Amino acid sequence: MQAKVPAAARLQVPTKYVVCRRADDDDSITEEDVREQNRWANEAFGGRSPWERMGFDTARPASVDMQISFALVDITIVTDGECASKGFVNTELLHKYNPSPSEHLTIVIITNDTSGILGQTAYPFDVPEDSPENMVVVSSVGVRGYARRFDTPMLYDEGDTVVHEIGHWLGLYHTFESGCSTDEMENEGDWVDDTNPEKFPHYDCTVDMSCGQVDPVHNFMDYSPDTCMVGFSEGQQRRAWCVFEHDRPTLYKMSLTR
Repeated sequence: MQAKVPAAARLQVPTKYVVCRRADDDDSITEEDVREQNRWANEAFGGRSPWERMGFDTARPASVDMQISFALVDITIVTDGECASKGFVNTELLHKYNPSPSEHLTIVIITNDTSGILGQTAYPFDVPEDSPENMVVVSSVGVRGYARRFDTPMLYDEGDTVVHEIGHWLGLYHTFESGCSTDEMENEGDWVDDTNPEKFPHYDCTVDMSCGQVDPVHNFMDYSPDTCMVGFSEGQQRRAWCVFEHDRPTLYKMSLTR
């Protein structure tokens, strides 16, 4: 496991949101919605997400303070039909909205997606720090409060899709990565010691022991419904800090406070 994060250290990441809409009169995602989504992400990364006790819970699930927050510095709402509908399948359409990837976390919200994708993010070790691919992309369906306003399935209404995708942006894998494999010659799961391996992703909030231990259904890096997701583990905190420092050194230095 990576080194422990010093208690007094924090990362305050300058964060920009870009909302791609198909028409000027599309107000499905407003600046107010973005501010609320960012507030929610800060609650989640601060270990303060609400917990709804399930019948199988014996204690509050892991929900550490990641010592990471997101300083909202800009919200841009653009009318761009191609970005709004094809941004997931052709990410080059988004590059012009991420001109300074080594200076900000850029989160692009796709409001008229035709792909069915909820969110996607390039891992930091897969793209250079200054690459325009260095961004988070989410569908408006996964933005906090969207389902309540537009009567869509409530599975993703809390806004945890953005939290999950930022987790990938910080280098965190899915909890079900590599299933139950323990072969040292294969991928070491999610590379975090304190998240139990699980055979498959969870799409509901039920208890299973797919790899012989309780599956981490409350972890933000599973696929559980938003109401089931509660937090990150200390191992994930350590990995996120380590990857950020190593693979995004410029933004890491800008974000670090003590």
